[in-house]
Amino acid sequence: MIRPDGPSDGPSPDETPPHDAAGPHTSHHEWEGPAPLSHTVATGVAAATDTDVTALPALYDAVDPESLDRLFRSVPAEKRERVEIAFLFAGCAVRVSGTGEVTVDPTGAPAGDG
Repeated sequence: MIRPDGPSDGPSPDETPPHDAAGPHTSHHEWEGPAPLSHTVATGVAAATDTDVTALPALYDAVDPESLDRLFRSVPAEKRERVEIAFLFAGCAVRVSGTGEVTVDPTGAPAGDG
């Protein structure tokens, strides 16, 4: 953003910087929300790969979506942050953390601790 009074100091708070398609994409799952975790995973992969979610392969080819949802729902909220699962889906490395963080790396590199 270029302000009339001087040079740009980065995006304003209401602007979203463009996603770097080459790097990891992170989204957050709301455990108490209406969408299942599998939906958050699919939409995260779609965003990371700039692909319509309906054009992705079936998530079931990588992981059983119902089991993924059930795994995290079965853990009490106070212990959920210790749970983490990683898998490959649509050529992307996906890491789901019990904190609700869903990290998708479109390069297929393992989505680890960094």
